[in-house]
Order: sequence, then structure tokens, then C-alpha cells
Amino acid sequence: MKYTFIALLLSIFLTTFSQNPSIQKLTVFVEGRGIDFNYIRNNVKFVDFVNDSKIADVHVIISHKSTGGGGTEYTLSYYGNGFDKVGEITLSCFTYSFDTQVQTRDKLTASLKAGLLPYLNEKGDLASVYINDQSISEDESEGKAASQTIDKWKNWVFSLGIDGGFSGEEQKKSFEYAMRLEARKITDQWKIENDYDYERGESKITNIEDGEEEIIRTLRIEQDLDINFVYSLSKNWSWGLFFRGNQDTYRNNLMSIELRPAIQYNFFPWSEVDRRAFTITYNIGPSYNEYYETTILKKDLEWLWSENLELRLEKVETWGDLEVWLEGGHYFPDFENYFYRAGFDLAFRISKGLSFTFELQAESIHNQRYLPESELSFEDLLLNNRKPPTAFEYSGQIGIRYQFGSIYNNIVNQRLSDNY
Repeated sequence: MKYTFIALLLSIFLTTFSQNPSIQKLTVFVEGRGIDFNYIRNNVKFVDFVNDSKIADVHVIISHKSTGGGGTEYTLSYYGNGFDKVGEITLSCFTYSFDTQVQTRDKLTASLKAGLLPYLNEKGDLASVYINDQSISEDESEGKAASQTIDKWKNWVFSLGIDGGFSGEEQKKSFEYAMRLEARKITDQWKIENDYDYERGESKITNIEDGEEEIIRTLRIEQDLDINFVYSLSKNWSWGLFFRGNQDTYRNNLMSIELRPAIQYNFFPWSEVDRRAFTITYNIGPSYNEYYETTILKKDLEWLWSENLELRLEKVETWGDLEVWLEGGHYFPDFENYFYRAGFDLAFRISKGLSFTFELQAESIHNQRYLPESELSFEDLLLNNRKPPTAFEYSGQIGIRYQFGSIYNNIVNQRLSDNY
């Protein structure tokens, strides 16, 4: 009797804590940035979502990029594990700039479901799935009709934004506001972008020492005007012309005007940019600079020529994603005033439940011609009023995450989520 009782307890223990490999539902692992996974789990009930790609029947990678009309193109890449009749599948989902968050989530979720159907069919579970043919909303219908007829705006999109903020305490008050204007036209052949940004920030600090009150005021102004023309020469080559005007009190820049032609080659076709890109970019051009204060090189204004070269690799794979870049440039006529920077961004799944992230970027700086010849005060450094001289900058971040326990990830419970 004692052995029977022990065997019964052991049976209950094994049943409770083991994962059943004979589960008939399709197991799916989904990853992507800026995706509402809670909504997806709540609305896709015919599969089991798992926490690790190694044990999933289907691995789905969702990436996205902006469209010319201000919307988003989502690319859903499906990778099956152990399916003979279904290979890799790629679907596209388009959203419009006027879509609400609910409409965007519904479209993306519907696309995700559609891509899972071939895998369900081979697994033999397709008959258990109810497909709801939702009607198209009036706004969406108008958007689709517009894409099939003549566009009265000729692909031009305009936007205007303004925002501000303030904060205060007993000895410190600050106020800031910003404005942004945009006009852009994006087609397969041309990309034309016009952006104007204006930012202004003011602070007032009251310092009381030995009964005496000292008031320190700071002012930061930055404005940029960018006009860019990019032309698609082929599936790999691109050509561009870039104009920029700038004012920045932080960098002693009263006025700067640049004009730069550029050429770029992508070793992969641009149609694959949501998954991989390896580009080399070169630009060269003149610039005119006026300064608030006389610089360390005794200049109040100057004409300069410079050139830049950049290499960049971006990949999104089932094991994670990777971005590496290397850039350098200098002022003519020699290489005395130069910079170069490099960066590395990796997210990698080492094994089941174990993932690793690493970010690093560093820059060697020898081109700070704009620095004022006047001495940098401690107040300027503390309040971040002026860019300090430096020969280098660097930053990095590293992280490791291990998750274990139940492999299933279907349940959403948001109760009291934001209260502590």
C-alpha cells in the first residue's frame, strides 16, 4: 500500500511539471520590435505561443519600415520546423497614416493568422480554425481606392508639429518648446525629404549662498533645415544630393550651410532591406560656417571642404539581429582635422531560454574646429551650455537574460499592471 501511494504521488508530480510533447496545437514563437504581443495572444487562439524559437513549430519575425504616405509596411517572415510541404513564407501588411491603433493591430494580427494557415494545414489542424472575414472600414476602403486611382497629391505628404514643456522647483525652473515641419515625397524611383526643426530651451537657477542670491540663466537654441534628394539608379546603386542649414548655440554655430552629393551601394537588393543590408556610402562637399565666438583656430567664419565614408551592415535572422557600422571623415586639404566612429549592436539567442545583448559605440574626434577660444567655465560644463573639447567619446551596454519554466505563453493578465 505504501509503494502504491508513493507511485501515485510520483505520477502526479511528473504530470504536473512535465511539458506534454504530444500537444496537437501548433507552437509559434513571434518576435519583432514595437509589436503589441498581448493583443496578438488574446486574438490568436488556435496556436500555442512559446517563449523560445528552438522549440517552436513556426518561428515568425516581424519587421517594419515607413512608407511614403506616412504609413508602415510590416514584413512577416515565417520559418517552419519539420514541415515538408511548406517552405519559408513572407507576407506584407500595409497600414496607413490615418489608421488607429486598433486598426493597425487588427491588420497585423489578420496577416499573422493568414501566414500560419499553411502550417496548420500540413499539421492537420486547419479544420479547427474559424476564419472571420471582417468587413473593410470606410476609411480603409477610401485608402485602398486612393492607391488604385490617381493621387491628387502626387505622393506628397506634409506634416506640422509643435510641442512644449515646463518644470519647476524651489530653486530651478525650465521651459522648452519645439516645432517641426515636414514635406516629403517617396516613390520607388525618388525620395524627396524636406525637414525643418526648431528647438529652444531656457532655464533659471537660483543659488543662495551666505544669504546672497545668485541667478543663473541658460539658453539653448538649435534649428536645422534639411533638403534631401535620393534617386534609385538600380537595385543596388543610389545617388543623392543633401543640403543642410544649421544653427546651434551648444556648438558655437551661428550659421552653417552644407551641400553634399552622395553615392551609395548596397551589396544586397534594396527589396530585402527589412531583413538585410550591407551598404557603403561616400559623400563630399563644401560648407560655410559662421560662429558666435572666435574659435580656437582664430576663425569667425570659414569655408571648408570635407568628405565622409561609411560602411554599415544590418541583419535580422532567426537567431537574433545584428548592426555594425564604421564611419570616417576629414576636412581638406589634409587629414589633420578628422573623425572616425564605429558601432556594434547585437541581440543573440545563445540557447533555449538564454539570450545576450551587447551594444558598443566609440568615436575618435579631431575635428572640433567650432570650439570657442574662451575658457570653458565650470558652470557651462555643469549646465551643458557648451560642447567641451574632447578627443574621444564612447558608450556601451551589455545584458544577459535567462528564462525557464513553462514554455507556453498564451495567457494575458494586465490586472494592477501599472500600480506599483
